Amino acid sequence: MARKITAAAVAVAMLSATTARAQDAAKAVDTVESETAVMALKQAKLDYAQQKYGVAASGMTGGLEKGDNAGLAEATLLSNGTMQATAAVLAGRVAEGCKVVMLYPGDTHPNRAEAMAFDVQVDRLSDRLDKAIKAYEDAYGEVKTTPPSTKMAFVGAIGPAGLVALGTNLISYFKSDYQVGGGELPKDSGKFGAYLSAALQHKDPLRKVYYATEYLPPISPKVDLAFTTLDVAYSKAKRAESAATLRATVATADSKPKAKATAIAADLKAAADAYETFVKGLMDANDAGERPLSAINAQISLRDTEGVCELGYTVASNVFTTYNRKNILSGLIGQTPLSVFVVVDVVYKGWESDGQLAASGVVAQTSEKLKLKAVRAKFTPTPLTADLVSDHEGAIAPREKAPPAHARP
Repeated sequence: MARKITAAAVAVAMLSATTARAQDAAKAVDTVESETAVMALKQAKLDYAQQKYGVAASGMTGGLEKGDNAGLAEATLLSNGTMQATAAVLAGRVAEGCKVVMLYPGDTHPNRAEAMAFDVQVDRLSDRLDKAIKAYEDAYGEVKTTPPSTKMAFVGAIGPAGLVALGTNLISYFKSDYQVGGGELPKDSGKFGAYLSAALQHKDPLRKVYYATEYLPPISPKVDLAFTTLDVAYSKAKRAESAATLRATVATADSKPKAKATAIAADLKAAADAYETFVKGLMDANDAGERPLSAINAQISLRDTEGVCELGYTVASNVFTTYNRKNILSGLIGQTPLSVFVVVDVVYKGWESDGQLAASGVVAQTSEKLKLKAVRAKFTPTPLTADLVSDHEGAIAPREKAPPAHARP
């Protein structure tokens, strides 16, 4: 009997020393490979003790297996908390001067091409109308006209788019079966965006945060001015066209005055028709009910507004790993042996008003390794406006250039 007690004492001492070394190893490198190596070392020590003292097996093999979706629900809860922490860090990298933050999830990014094309088309149409009108006035004098009493239809149309049975074995009761599993959780940009917007507004309650794809500002002063100016020129061109056509009608056939008036009327009509086509193209809705002018107006509003920061983000990874350590003790006292931890990586970019990349990086956060019961206790449902703080500042900042006078409030 004394020999058996001594054997148990030796086994316990060996287990304690091995466990200490295993813990040190795990602290050095927290990866599945290091955990597997630590587990193998512990089981080798116990196998040696079992062979030396010749005790029958208990049923615990000390094996290492890979699981599938065990702990998936708890991993999802833990992922939510890790996403929240990641969002807090990223929000801390947005400068205080960013009074308006536009969020671009996934593959979306600022699009300034349509606004640039609009500027070019407005300039060309204005020049074309002015030249056609000038040709008429050089020939026949000033066109008498007044500004249109109502604007064209585009105004106001911009809107929303195992107890193990005890046997005679002693040493094997110190063995544990291990199971290492894991998997990938959804890379949910929408969920992360909700945490990020809450973190941004928590940091500055006066800050406005929008998803760029849902941003529908009022009509931009620049867009309004462009169409008002073009409307006046269009109205004037139509009057001049009518007058020139009349002159051509009453002029002598095949005469120079008739040919001149006909040519001037044709130029005026072509310029007016080009403007009508331009407006129609901006106002015609696509299959989703979206009008090109809505996107153009949003782009120009962002470009001309002070304190705007544009932030793109992608949830690059959202993965979890589970560790299941099962032995006689865990069965006797009813413990849940499964533990889980999560890693979330988010790639971000910040852009200047001209599209130049101003900042970029990766925010990576790793959760604690918790038992399932602890996860459920820790992550009970809470509002998205959780208390989020961060020490990082200033990586994403708004441009310093002031907007045009007409865009200032």
